[in-house]
Amino acid sequence: MKDKEILNIINEFERDFKLYKDSGRAMIKQLAVNLNRVEGKEKKDFIDFCIREIASNKNGLWSLCLQVIVKANQFKVAPELERVYHMFYETKDTDWKEDIVMAMLKLNYKKPDELYNSFIKYHLKNKTGRAFFLMVEYCRVNFSKCSELLSNYFVNNMLSEDSFEYNNQHHIGYLIYGLINIPNGCLSEIIKQTSKKNKVAGNYLKQAILSFLNSKSGNLNSEQIKEITKKINEINI
Repeated sequence: MKDKEILNIINEFERDFKLYKDSGRAMIKQLAVNLNRVEGKEKKDFIDFCIREIASNKNGLWSLCLQVIVKANQFKVAPELERVYHMFYETKDTDWKEDIVMAMLKLNYKKPDELYNSFIKYHLKNKTGRAFFLMVEYCRVNFSKCSELLSNYFVNNMLSEDSFEYNNQHHIGYLIYGLINIPNGCLSEIIKQTSKKNKVAGNYLKQAILSFLNSKSGNLNSEQIKEITKKINEINI
């Protein structure tokens, strides 16, 4: 497919989904489904277009293209995203850099570990409010390093009324959903590491998680809630 054909496809999807009030999520999901359905040269052409667009934003579609790649779980594209990042990061803004890093994390791309680590530390140092989300995603890629960063973060921020973490149910929900599918009790491990460094912060984190689970917020089913609650209650602080 030529770029013009791909743009026509995207424009057609935009027309079909223009009445949806969901910030484009339904359209991105359907574009991802469409990408996973095609094979061979057609798929390669679409992915190549997305990579070029992410790099150049020639058609103002870089964010959409990146989201489609992630939603379609095209993990084989991750090395290309890393290449594009290193080629263009000096000319791009913080949002572009963060979205590329987040995309690589969501695609479970393990190679650029130093990049992830330094990027998270940059956001921690500058208190941008984005470090937490990056760390949760980082847990899937390198839990040992992530758990150290994340437990330190909770120790430093969990008890301060001026912090992003104080009584923040949105962050607690993001933490639970981010770690629930990681094996070996990673959610419990974060609580244990936090409490080892500061018992008060660890207990506060434990109670915040239990409170979220008790509220039955989000899409967790009753069995998941019961299982997680049991594991968290077993932690002695």
